[in-house]
This record gives sequence, structure tokens and C-alpha cells, in this order.
Amino acid sequence: MLEPHQDLLGDEIVVVLGDKNADGTPHTDRIRATAHYSYFEALKAQFLTFQNDFTGDISQQPDPAFCTDFGNWSDYAQSILQDSDSLAIVANIRKSHIKKLNAAGIHTLGSLARTSELAVKGMTPEIFSRLKAQALIQLESRGQEKPKH
Repeated sequence: MLEPHQDLLGDEIVVVLGDKNADGTPHTDRIRATAHYSYFEALKAQFLTFQNDFTGDISQQPDPAFCTDFGNWSDYAQSILQDSDSLAIVANIRKSHIKKLNAAGIHTLGSLARTSELAVKGMTPEIFSRLKAQALIQLESRGQEKPKH
């Protein structure tokens, strides 16, 4: 990053990795700049393109259904999943199930619960039936003091 100002690329780059060593000092790694500079330039170009194309449109956000660890954003991510009626809130559903259901045009808990489909490509009828029954139970339990089972 100093190259444009110094007209010289340094021999090495020190990357601060974010965690700490046993002695409490920041964990760093040193790499040869010339060995990785073209990769850095490509990554930087991708990043700048992404930033330039960013619109803030909520429909372009990544689907939180395919993530498992939201860190400090857990409450917000859960609210998105609930508000969007995401398949991810169906109990015992896997990411692979969500992908197969999406491919079949089923994108929400409600649409899974109400679908007239009997099967989905790549999923056994038993698993599809179990997920559909679970989605229906959860849908019918909304707003109830005691969930159905």
C-alpha cells in the first residue's frame, strides 16, 4: 500500500491476523511481497468492483440460511430468518435440504408447509414428508402459547 508513495515495493508484508500469541502480542505472519503481489492486486480489484457495485439493496444480501455463525449479528440474522419465513427456521433442516427445496421452487417455511408436491429431486420422499410435516407444525404453532406437536 505504500508502493505508490515510495515508488518501491517492500521485500515483505506483515499481516496482523487478529488473534494474540501466548505472550499477548498480536499474531502476525510475514510473507514475501513479490510472491503474493499479483494475488493481492487481483483481490483488491475484486474488492473495489464489489464496493463500486454495492447498492444497499436488501435483496442482494447473502442468504443467512446458509450460514451458521453470525457472531455479534446473531439477533439480527435470526430476525431476518424469521421475517423472511426462511426455510432455515424449519427444525432439523440441513443446508443441503434448503438448496434442493429452493431448486424445486420452495423458498419459505410457509410454502413448504402448503406445497402439494409429494417429492423433491435429490431428496428421499421420507425426508421431504418429515420436513413438510415439521413446517406445517411450526406454521400452525405461530402465535400459540403452546406449540403443536
